[in-house]
Amino acid sequence: MLNKSLFLILALLIPSAAKAQSPSSDSQYLHDLLAEVHQLRHELQTTTVALQRSQILLHRLDLQENAVNRATERRDAAQAKLTELQDTRKEMAEFVKQGDDQSDNNNKTGDETSARQTALMMLPQMKARLQSLDDDEQQAQIKLTEAEEQLRLEQAKLGELESQLDRLDKSLEDSARQ
Repeated sequence: MLNKSLFLILALLIPSAAKAQSPSSDSQYLHDLLAEVHQLRHELQTTTVALQRSQILLHRLDLQENAVNRATERRDAAQAKLTELQDTRKEMAEFVKQGDDQSDNNNKTGDETSARQTALMMLPQMKARLQSLDDDEQQAQIKLTEAEEQLRLEQAKLGELESQLDRLDKSLEDSARQ
C-alpha cells in the first residue's frame, strides 16, 4: 500500500512540476525562435545587398572592359597610321636623296635626259611633301602617345574594378563560412 501511495503522490507531483516549467520554457523557445528569425532576416538583407552590389560591379566591369577594348583599338590604329607614315616618309626621303644625287651627277656631267629633267623638276615638290610627312608623323606620334595614355588609364580603372570584385567575393566567402 505504501508503494501505491508513493506512486500516487509522485504521479500527482510530476505533472504539476512539468506544468510549472512549461510556460517558462515555451517563452524561452519563442524568444529563441524570434531571435533566429531576426538573424535570418538580417542575413537575407545582407546577402541581397551584396548581390545587388555584385551585379552593379559586374555591369561596371563589363563597361570598363569595353572601354579598354576601344582604347586598345584606338592605340592600334594610331600605331598603324604612324608606321604607315614612317614607311612613306622613308620611301620619299630615299626618292629625294636619289633625285639630289642625280642632280649633282647631272651638274657634273651635263647629261640631262627628259626623264631626269622631269625628276629634277619634281624634286622641290617631293621635298615639300617630305616636310609635310614629317609634320604628319609628329602628329601621329602625339596621337599614339595620347592613345597609349588613355589605354593605361582605362586599364587602371579596370584593375580597380577587378580588385573591388575580388574584395566583394572574399567578403561573401568569409560570411558564408560563418
